[in-house]
Amino acid sequence: MEKVNRRRQRGCDSLSVPGMIDALQQCENLMGVETSNIFLLEAVLTYLPYVEVMGTFKNRDATFPIPPQNSISLVHGARLTSLHLSGVELRDLPPMYFLKQLHLKWVRFTDPNPFRDFEMPRLRSFIMNNCAGPQSALKYLPLMTGLATATGLKRLELVRVPFLGELVLCLL
Repeated sequence: MEKVNRRRQRGCDSLSVPGMIDALQQCENLMGVETSNIFLLEAVLTYLPYVEVMGTFKNRDATFPIPPQNSISLVHGARLTSLHLSGVELRDLPPMYFLKQLHLKWVRFTDPNPFRDFEMPRLRSFIMNNCAGPQSALKYLPLMTGLATATGLKRLELVRVPFLGELVLCLL
């Protein structure tokens, strides 16, 4: 059971993620939440799929090297508009139709084929900085085809992504 602690913790005041989800489920008219905790984000996406995660989600516990507890799973069709992940393990990138901004920094993908379902048609900004993923350049083809379908893409940054040179050579 993960704990969500206050920033200035005195004594041992803390809330559990299951307790917070239970409290949020009691709110009948809840339409959106804003958080910066990856455990609460994952729980909201899983147990409250009708609730929108408002604003820009940025996790605050980003460190490098990535600790094993900084792991998150995103769900298909999550109601997110802006997602900035830093210093986390991520299994894969599922289709997210509402997402407009995706910034990944120091993200390690654990699935051998993390981009196979990548589809984000409303994406405007995609930044991938110092991420670790599959060894084969061909595993990145679904990422490139998914980015090609994002017709509103205005910003694309691929910083220190080792696959790009190999991918261009494979396509030639």
